[in-house]
Amino acid sequence: MKQKNVWLAISVIFAVLVIIAGLYFATDLFKSPEQLFYKHLTETSKMLGMENYDEVMKQLQQQQQAVAEVEGEISAKITSNDEDVKEVADILGKGKIKYNVKTVGPEQKGQTDVTLNYNQKDIVTLNFRKEKEQYGIKVAEAYDKYVSVENNNLKALFQKLGVDASKVPNKIETIDYKELWNIDKETRNHIKDTYTKIVQETIPSECYTIEQDTSVSDSTTKIYKLTITQEQLKNTAIKLFETLKTDDITLELIINKYNIMMAPYAMMGMQTNEAQITKDDLKDEIEKSIQQLTKESASNVPALIITVHAAKSGESRIEISMLENNKEVVKFDVRTINKQENKEIRINCLIEDTEINMTMINTDKNISASIELKADETTIELNMTAELKTAQNVTVESFTKENSVKLNDMTTQEMNTLVQTIYTNVMKVLPQKMQLLGINMMGPNLPTI
Repeated sequence: MKQKNVWLAISVIFAVLVIIAGLYFATDLFKSPEQLFYKHLTETSKMLGMENYDEVMKQLQQQQQAVAEVEGEISAKITSNDEDVKEVADILGKGKIKYNVKTVGPEQKGQTDVTLNYNQKDIVTLNFRKEKEQYGIKVAEAYDKYVSVENNNLKALFQKLGVDASKVPNKIETIDYKELWNIDKETRNHIKDTYTKIVQETIPSECYTIEQDTSVSDSTTKIYKLTITQEQLKNTAIKLFETLKTDDITLELIINKYNIMMAPYAMMGMQTNEAQITKDDLKDEIEKSIQQLTKESASNVPALIITVHAAKSGESRIEISMLENNKEVVKFDVRTINKQENKEIRINCLIEDTEINMTMINTDKNISASIELKADETTIELNMTAELKTAQNVTVESFTKENSVKLNDMTTQEMNTLVQTIYTNVMKVLPQKMQLLGINMMGPNLPTI
């Protein structure tokens, strides 16, 4: 099978497998390898932080109304045998980003302060602020007030800027993620009942096995494995698509969610046929996928292996391997280690010759994460820390005439004057800032506007 089709089929099947797991969670009376696989998949998923739908929606609602402050740092490190890469690595190794994020959900306010630090010296700080529909940015050295825009009457603003406003909306509608993720219980049950039945019918019981876990010293520890061949993967994907093509409930759900995501792009002038889809559009794409899958040859060699390690002593692990011609081309290995003082998540991903390793350690108030990417002779490492501050002390100042200017209320002449002022201030401090970065700006003649 072509890689595109294999990936598409794998994505559909694995999503359905996770849904199936929920069917078995209520009971412990499991006998067959199939039942044990789904039992341990559910338990391990919960330990990995994969909450059920209702819990996810509850957390989303809480986040929208959160009052919180987080601060931390982001740094990068590159190691390579390539001389050109080494020059970039030296610069990145001396730099880091410091950030502070405040959110006051009930007041629809937020503020983010980002500071670029190089060689242990702060170079510049960018301040971003949001209050309801007003958004502002400030760089103190360039201008001592926030330069803000209200998300309203944008056509008039662009016209004052001399920009063609024919495709500019008066207001940019943002995505309501609560609406995007909200699916009523009846629809969820329909999807679960319809598609889990297909997987149960197309994947035979012999695909499920129980083996000894050789990665640990305890000989009683088991792993629960699901192995699907190319032929089984292809047939299951075709059956899922054939069912979806006539499933108006699920089709309408997909169309609704897609159109919600694309609405802001449609308002920005994207062609209607690119920003919105209809049921007929979706059915045509599904039919094309079915025809393409039907033409593909498939064998009985493994194409997808999902391995669940029995959760034990606060540890859990899931491995997902995707194969082509008996060669592993993609592998995900996700595990958690729950300790009394923290929770550690490790994710290892191998995509052909590229390896990605991620480690995240989470306590009540702190998170530290590292991401390592290895490709050819180059290794890129990103490190991040985050500290949650006391929520009761979090405040975000409102926009006022004293601390901000709003472009919507300014005349064209006033905006031109503002641009000239900012430019002049930037040119005054630029040589000093560049010197901190190790760059000398020679000569007294700087460009003017």
